[in-house]
Amino acid sequence: MVQCENITTAAIINDQTGSSRKADFAITFNVEDSVVTDFAGRGLETLSHSSYQPVCYSPPAVSLETKLEGERGHEAGLQLCIWAYAHVMTLKQLLHKTGRPNTMIPALPLLVVHGGKWHFNYFEIGTDSATRWAQVTIGDTATTQVIAAVQRLAEWTAVVDCPWFVENILDPLLNLPHE
Repeated sequence: MVQCENITTAAIINDQTGSSRKADFAITFNVEDSVVTDFAGRGLETLSHSSYQPVCYSPPAVSLETKLEGERGHEAGLQLCIWAYAHVMTLKQLLHKTGRPNTMIPALPLLVVHGGKWHFNYFEIGTDSATRWAQVTIGDTATTQVIAAVQRLAEWTAVVDCPWFVENILDPLLNLPHE
């Protein structure tokens, strides 16, 4: 099941940037309670770059940052880049732990809402680099394009991100011997 979480107070674990950059909302998927219990029993406290409860075992598939009209919109993109980079570093650590360090991580969709304007970006992870691709304007809050875009991203979460995460991280972690 896919849901949207308010994550305005979710901090990055071991934030090395000193910036305390956060996202405001995230589209996530549920991880079964039995899996969470298993991981907690193994001492694995989070599958995310944040220990904030709504995302610690349900990592964000899509992150969203909001800025009021008149606030510096370019900061939203920077915040999301730092947030996404921390997420990717955690995914890479988990992939390494599962013995799959060369597994490609899907590009991460990012949404910026500045005033009433919605913009789509994505954070692509290469072998030696990470790039936030230029934003594409989706539309104004009052338009059906925004609703359609959010629905499509929720569908992407269920059809692409969740299965990738289960196949490459959840299942392999569950198959590791208890330490």
